[in-house]
Amino acid sequence: MRMEDPVPTFSYVIKELAKRHTDLSYIHLVEPVVSGDNDQKVDHAHDTGSAHGPGSNDFAREIWGSRTYLSAGGYNAKSGTEAANKYGNAAIVFGRYFIANPDLPERLRTGTPLTHYNRDTFYTPGPRGYIDYPRAGQAKA
Repeated sequence: MRMEDPVPTFSYVIKELAKRHTDLSYIHLVEPVVSGDNDQKVDHAHDTGSAHGPGSNDFAREIWGSRTYLSAGGYNAKSGTEAANKYGNAAIVFGRYFIANPDLPERLRTGTPLTHYNRDTFYTPGPRGYIDYPRAGQAKA
């Protein structure tokens, strides 16, 4: 969100949501791995499997506690599995990779390499970049 330090603002919001809305099913946050329209290099060496350390969403996990937490941003099959296993209340979410991999669950399950998405086709009219990515083993349409 291009805030110099989003932690104080979002800490307040998450605390208030937890306090005032006990009926919320989950909170969904994206790890800060995108800068403008470019992906940042993600260091998956951390044991959580995400971009943790300065600029991470760990503060939100701590505030939200044991309630369901959806986390997106920079995960792959290995790091997503590690994060889901570490946090029993976490669901790992894939967005851009679902566009580029119509068979994403199967690819993650089998370790098949992921097709990288094409940002130039995001938010454009027509099917290009949305329904023209091939499944694993198929030629590009």
